[in-house]
Amino acid sequence: MGEQEKAEFERRQFLRAAAIAGIEVVPDSAENRRPPEPDILCTLKSGETVAFELVELVDSDEPRALHAQ
Repeated sequence: MGEQEKAEFERRQFLRAAAIAGIEVVPDSAENRRPPEPDILCTLKSGETVAFELVELVDSDEPRALHAQ
């Protein structure tokens, strides 16, 4: 996955997660940032500008569960 594709993927995933969490983001305001800045900078519908660092959570038991089947 190229850098541009990764940025688009992160932005889409962020907007999905924000919607599920009830975070009211102005959709066109979400922009990817370069390190050392947080991954996403955006504006909330309240007018506040906020930044988010994205992480991937991995269940360490998942690979073992899949192999046990």
